[in-house]
Amino acid sequence: MKRGDPCSCANFYDVEVRHISLKWEVHFSIRTIIGSASLNCRLINDVQHIYLDVKELAISSVSINGTEVKYRVSPNSYTFFGSTLKIYLPKDITKTRSDLTVLIKYSTSREASALQWLRVAQTADKLAPYLFSQCESIHARSLFPCMDTPSVKQTYDAQVRVESDLTCLMSALSVDSPSYDGDYTIFYFRQPMPIPSYLFAIVVGRLVKRDISDRCAVWAEPSLADRAKYEFAKTEEMLCAAEEIAGKYLWGRYDIVCMPPSFPYGGMENPCLTFITPTIIAGDRSLSTVVAHEMAHSWAGNLVTSSTWEHFWLNEGFATFIERKICGRLVSEEYRQFMSFNGWFNNLKLAMYDHLTPKHAFTKLVQQHDNIDPDTTFSVVPYEKGSALLLLLEQKLTDSSTVVFEDYIKDYIRQFSLKSIDSYQWKDHLYAYFDQKRDILDSVDFDKWFDGVGMPPDKPHFDMAMVEACESLYNKWICTNEEHILKLTSYDFDDLIPFQQIEFLSRLWQHDPPLELYKLNKMNELYRLNESSNFEILYRWIRLAIKGRWEPIIQTALSFLSAQGRMKYCRPVYKDLMAWPATRALARENFLRDRTSMHHMTAEMIAKDLHMRHPAMSVRF
Repeated sequence: MKRGDPCSCANFYDVEVRHISLKWEVHFSIRTIIGSASLNCRLINDVQHIYLDVKELAISSVSINGTEVKYRVSPNSYTFFGSTLKIYLPKDITKTRSDLTVLIKYSTSREASALQWLRVAQTADKLAPYLFSQCESIHARSLFPCMDTPSVKQTYDAQVRVESDLTCLMSALSVDSPSYDGDYTIFYFRQPMPIPSYLFAIVVGRLVKRDISDRCAVWAEPSLADRAKYEFAKTEEMLCAAEEIAGKYLWGRYDIVCMPPSFPYGGMENPCLTFITPTIIAGDRSLSTVVAHEMAHSWAGNLVTSSTWEHFWLNEGFATFIERKICGRLVSEEYRQFMSFNGWFNNLKLAMYDHLTPKHAFTKLVQQHDNIDPDTTFSVVPYEKGSALLLLLEQKLTDSSTVVFEDYIKDYIRQFSLKSIDSYQWKDHLYAYFDQKRDILDSVDFDKWFDGVGMPPDKPHFDMAMVEACESLYNKWICTNEEHILKLTSYDFDDLIPFQQIEFLSRLWQHDPPLELYKLNKMNELYRLNESSNFEILYRWIRLAIKGRWEPIIQTALSFLSAQGRMKYCRPVYKDLMAWPATRALARENFLRDRTSMHHMTAEMIAKDLHMRHPAMSVRF
């Protein structure tokens, strides 16, 4: 890796990539995309070579301005970084400000880490195969040659040829009508806004569209389309609320694709086309905050982007903060405060003591990623620690007037729109904007916030109004005994909103010693938790019951793992099953049976969690 970004070999400090034109053919039979990438570049300095990131690409030729040139592919020191594509420039175009077009013809590998190919049987409707991409963090290099770093932004256009019964969508605007070539359809796209490589995205499958508003729609397999439209019906309302907070929405369309169950994340903020897990379709719109979060990225992350993955909190901390402001607009300020409280106590603290340790380097807000795969650093820390810093600043700087801080957010977005920045540029702008309040800013220990491990040095204030009902019910269950448990009813639980129910179950899970078996039996009898259609509630119930060694939960847990591939759920539940001697073998058997249906990132992480990382247990398929 060279200077600039520890996760990229690209010489983006010497060469600017301005635009990429993609021409692809999608081949399900061989699980490969064949085509070309044409990069419009300008030299910033006098150089003899262009360095691009690639990973497992079969390159057939490279030409510059129509003439084939010499190139070399060299593996990097760490396999997760892929290889370096070194392109030799003709002597007549090595000078500063020279413009050139680099055309690379290539095909992807069956093992391309950016692509997930689903068999017909793995889809919801079992009518056609399915393809989707996931380029974040550094997987775009397995999809096309690029400067695979968030420091580089470029516009793009694409034409994609697929089988005629399939629909193709991308993280761009559709242009023109599809054209037809025998048994194939060609789709055309244009993304006029410069974006980093990790936001390039494609999905191909049997998809239908349901309009929500003039600029919002949901796409899904036919059997899911109407349910998805109902679940995401408030998307336009959310978008209007987001604009009040962060400024005008600049991306044209905000469409959603309801993804297959194997999608590894809650959502992915691809411009114009958010990918959303089907696990948030609860039937009551109670989990639509995931949409609010991905929508918030339309400003935080997509417009203003962290320059490297070491400053990832600028994307996720801001998006989490704006997400909760959107929910505060649509529900109430008390609800925003409740979500922030939940983020601190049930997300951030658990990450520090359950997933990581308080002294782990990945608990820092600003991290060092030299020779580190950024996928392995993933946790809620940049989301929650970053959001907590912004909430603390809002409380210190604005005397409870949220409008003042929202004006700051708008100015921050305007100042750095379409740019990539680091934490220190953010801090400089913060000081410049609140120049009259430098004494208040000086009271915040930014060095500890940025570089300190463990929990933050300061805690924001949280309104506890919505927490009290959760705490009351929690105390009833902790304090009851076998005689008085008969007096408990379902009403106290039913009167809570879903996020309060989640908070209640989270508190019980954190309690030591574990809940007694008779209490777990009674709780399931009253609340029918085994049958919950809300994945967040079911997930916490499963973890609570496993901790209490309640045997009826075993089959529910295994079925839960097989039904979806979201890492947020799968990794902790598999770890819990591994910690219970009675279920250790079952967990491994379940994983071996399901791993070919999982996204490769999920499968690799779980294989490590289950201590199954060796050649015989390879999860690359």
